[in-house]
Amino acid sequence: MSDIAVPSWRARPERPAAVSWRMLAFAGGALGVVAVAGAVAWGVSRSGAPRIIPVIEPDGRPVKIRPENPGGLQVPNQDQLVLEPAAVRRAAERLAGVNARLAEGPEAPALEQLRRQAAPPEPPPSPAAEAPAA
Repeated sequence: MSDIAVPSWRARPERPAAVSWRMLAFAGGALGVVAVAGAVAWGVSRSGAPRIIPVIEPDGRPVKIRPENPGGLQVPNQDQLVLEPAAVRRAAERLAGVNARLAEGPEAPALEQLRRQAAPPEPPPSPAAEAPAA
């Protein structure tokens, strides 16, 4: 036999420092308690003062108002043929074609009148020129 004594126990290898499951359970429970307490505090603070519910009311003005001019809206150019159906326009063009006449010729501009309007104004006569020579 040998002179070396073998112990009956073995040394466990060292584990790295890890968070135990008990520590995780305690932290989760504490977080849950804080969340529930916060929710209760928030609910109590919200229900403490009575709040007014907004009510949407109708406008107090009348929906319909009697017009100032009960004759209706006067639409300009309502007698134009463009607003009529095509058949009515054709009939009106046929009737107008019977009485239609061409003008004698193109309009001639009055050149002298245009020149007078475009010319600069004449200066007023000076009083010295009108005075008789002595």
